[in-house]
Amino acid sequence: MVFDGSGLPVGDAASTISITRTHSTAAAIPATQTIAVKVRTGSTGIRNALQPLIKKGTPLPATGSQPLRAAYAIGPNLPGQIDLELFQDEGAPEPDLNLAIGSFRISHHDLPEGMMIKEGDPVIFQWSMDDSGLLTVKVELPSLKQTFSSSRFYVDQEGHRSFEGEAGEKLVETVIREAEKEAAEVVDAVGADAQQQLEEIDRKLEEQRRKLSEASSGDERRCITETVRHTRQDLARLRFHPDHRGRYLEHKLNDLVTHYNDHARPGKPTPQSERFDQQSSAAMNELRRRTATAFDLAQIIIEQMETIYWRTLWEKPDFVLAMFRRKSQERHLSKNTEAFDLLVGDGENAIKANDMDELRDIVLRLWDDQIDTANTIGDVGRLASVLRG
Repeated sequence: MVFDGSGLPVGDAASTISITRTHSTAAAIPATQTIAVKVRTGSTGIRNALQPLIKKGTPLPATGSQPLRAAYAIGPNLPGQIDLELFQDEGAPEPDLNLAIGSFRISHHDLPEGMMIKEGDPVIFQWSMDDSGLLTVKVELPSLKQTFSSSRFYVDQEGHRSFEGEAGEKLVETVIREAEKEAAEVVDAVGADAQQQLEEIDRKLEEQRRKLSEASSGDERRCITETVRHTRQDLARLRFHPDHRGRYLEHKLNDLVTHYNDHARPGKPTPQSERFDQQSSAAMNELRRRTATAFDLAQIIIEQMETIYWRTLWEKPDFVLAMFRRKSQERHLSKNTEAFDLLVGDGENAIKANDMDELRDIVLRLWDDQIDTANTIGDVGRLASVLRG
């Protein structure tokens, strides 16, 4: 019996019921985070920045491409690799303080025989993300008519750092120690003007040291590292704050000049040392202007001075030897301990043979094999392999 809306029976109602199946629809799932690739930026190409690929809130699934350019050449006679490093953009002023989620690498070994990627060659980063957040990538090299693909985006060894055992404890100790050094730099530069924030940062780092001493598992150590990374983000925001940036850059400039004079300045003036001095004066002039644009320019000039400083040191055999000794003690930071042990052995042989060119190459390979724990002040930072297209 079928009844109408008033409750009365419907005499001519059909005695069968038909069910029709239809496709259901649902609103698109939005991306929960902004995903970005690390690039070199600026007219000098010596600064890193994040170039967004997928912005938070983008309806999924989604596809796109980002034109980039190779920052340097690789090929049969120029061994190396192009790394496209992806991060979850958390708004940190320095790209490497955001959460690293993986890397897509093209080595010179991957190129067809006799081919090379030239500096400035286009690199097209193609991506797609499904509604579950799985990222798939392809890298196109138009100049070589080659496309490199992965069946799915992967988190590399750097993303899967081991925090187990003694090596894991040493890794976390290194992360904390570098954060403490960074905090000390900010204290020296900013001082009482940010006393409350700096005291809170100091308290957080002390707390993580205490937790490390009590940690018994890799998961506990991983959590400590993440907390320290967010604390370093707080330090970076202090450095970049308009009220503190000028003093921080002036402190950095003075510190760099002191280090250059003590360790790198040649006995007689050279074109490079004269260039360094000219840039020092130019940076100080910009800092006196005390505008945001002037601070940006001063930072670029200081970074150019750092390049001169490190290149000068790199020519000194004593510095190369010291860098090798330092890196050879950091096995706990190696992505591949077997390769690390072989490189250290090769380095010792190069020292015995007094082959500084070979030792330089080994130090660079050790550096490339190392987990990037920080771009600490006074340390050699890793620049991105690609520039904005």
